[in-house]
Amino acid sequence: MLGIRMAITSMSFHWINLAPAWQTMQAWRDTQAAFRANFEDDSAFLIDKMSTAQAAQIKGMADLTLRAAQKRIQTEVAKRLNKLV
Repeated sequence: MLGIRMAITSMSFHWINLAPAWQTMQAWRDTQAAFRANFEDDSAFLIDKMSTAQAAQIKGMADLTLRAAQKRIQTEVAKRLNKLV
């Protein structure tokens, strides 16, 4: 039994072709570059959408403020016209 164990542990796997270290590192760099490009694209998309949303919110607030001011002015004008009549 001991002879079989030694035979199994001393087997080598030379039939597995491993890529050279420089190819492995190049593949790693390429993968990381792809991840980085994807992250940058996603970040640019989110920044664009967030700035659009912020601009829409500011525009909406300005519209509401203008409507409120317009209503106050119209109410005041109507009061003054009613006093004159």
